[in-house]
Amino acid sequence: MFSSPSNRREAPKRGGPMKSARRLRVRELSRYPRNRKREDLKAKSSLPLAGKKKKVPKMADYREAPLAARPKTLEPAEYYELSPECRRAEEERAALRAQLKRQYQLQLNNPHRRDLIEDPALTRWTYARTNIYPHFRPTAKTSLLGGLFSVVPLFVFYYIFKTDRDKREAAIKAGQYKRPFQLSY
Repeated sequence: MFSSPSNRREAPKRGGPMKSARRLRVRELSRYPRNRKREDLKAKSSLPLAGKKKKVPKMADYREAPLAARPKTLEPAEYYELSPECRRAEEERAALRAQLKRQYQLQLNNPHRRDLIEDPALTRWTYARTNIYPHFRPTAKTSLLGGLFSVVPLFVFYYIFKTDRDKREAAIKAGQYKRPFQLSY
């Protein structure tokens, strides 16, 4: 007898075309030794470390700016080797911040709220922004910036205008300068 498709039992396909494409790709990768090594390294790197000490990552090469403080995350002594008291204080501050944030969010999202929500930190910030001069503290940085943006431009513009005028006067005296606008003939 002839075997027709209706008489023959076909094995069910597993995975469909995507799975077979993946299998083909895996076979293709495993053909080349370079790819096998890469797969072995991936397999080894996914294994948990057994009995090895956790290495502290090295800090990036960071040069401090003369007028700015070093960020806390780049200060190894403060970032990695915190004393238990410092850690406890930081945890308390974080808990307080989280509690205040939750309280503010509850007030903000209250559907029966009738009055404004006053955030004390925002109120202090707004007050400090509107009353700059009573709370101004002169430091080396503010003095340098003040001189840079107020005194230096005066001298620069004086030098530019003075040299331009001197060159023009010298050209007029030598008779080489032709005036674009003449007031008399």
